[in-house]
Amino acid sequence: ADGSTTSPALPPIIGLRISGVGNVPLPISDDHAGKIKSGITNAKNGGKSINSLYEIGADKIKIDNPQWEESIGELLTTVGYKLGVNPSYLSARPKKLMYMEQGGCINRRRDDEDDVNDVLGSLIIQLPSK
Repeated sequence: ADGSTTSPALPPIIGLRISGVGNVPLPISDDHAGKIKSGITNAKNGGKSINSLYEIGADKIKIDNPQWEESIGELLTTVGYKLGVNPSYLSARPKKLMYMEQGGCINRRRDDEDDVNDVLGSLIIQLPSK
C-alpha cells in the first residue's frame, strides 16, 4: 500500500464459521440468522438489552479464508499511512462479531478500560447483507 486514497478490498468469500451455528454463508440467510440469534444474547447499551443487536465473542468465531489475514494486513498498512503511523506498529484482532437486524445501529463507544493504553482505534468491518 502506498498511502493512496483507495483502501484495499477484503476477499469476497470470508469463510465465516460460528461455534454452534456452523459455516455461515454471506449474505446471511434467514435460517442462519435465526440460528445465530438463538445461540447468543442481546448486546447491552447502558445496562439495557438492545433487541436488534447481538454479540458473539471472538472465541466463537473463525475465519477460514487464508486471504483474510493478508487482506487485513494490507488494510492496516493503508490505514497506518493515512494516519501517519508506522504500519508495523498496528495489528488487528477480533474482539467480537455483532449481528444487527434491519434498523439497528452501533453507538459511538470507548474501548474497555484495560485496552485503553494499547488501542489506537476500532476497526469495524460490515459484512454483506440482503
